[in-house]
Amino acid sequence: MEQVSGWKVEFAPGATTAERQLICEHFQQKILDCLVIKKGHHRKVERVCQSGADIYAKTNFLHNFRAKLRRLFRPCKSKMEFKVLLELYHKGINSLIPLAWAEKSQSFAESILYTRTRDGSLTLEDYWQSSWNRTSNQEKSKVARNWASLMAQLH
Repeated sequence: MEQVSGWKVEFAPGATTAERQLICEHFQQKILDCLVIKKGHHRKVERVCQSGADIYAKTNFLHNFRAKLRRLFRPCKSKMEFKVLLELYHKGINSLIPLAWAEKSQSFAESILYTRTRDGSLTLEDYWQSSWNRTSNQEKSKVARNWASLMAQLH
């Protein structure tokens, strides 16, 4: 873990120097032209671009008492998602590439997951539309079990 501008940060082994720099600048709020993709009371997703690097920052907020209580007994959401994405990456599953996760040093009210997209990856919707009808029933069962397991770990 590293300390960056009041955040505890764990970088993935595959994060490039440019990506690490971009993440550090995001913490220091030097990048003002982030594109907010979606925002709600419990999370915000931003696209962060600068100097040829293009990454995504998903900020998770503890927005109610239940979320704060749950956080006392398990790691922050960003850390859990980071671990799952690292496992998918190491298994060669074409998904988001985890770059880092971070948590505020003085409190655990906010955490961030940094990722980048993998070339050739499909959105879930594109996968269903292009591949699902050609998939065997045995393979569909396997995909459904793996998908359910992943969803259980993420939520």
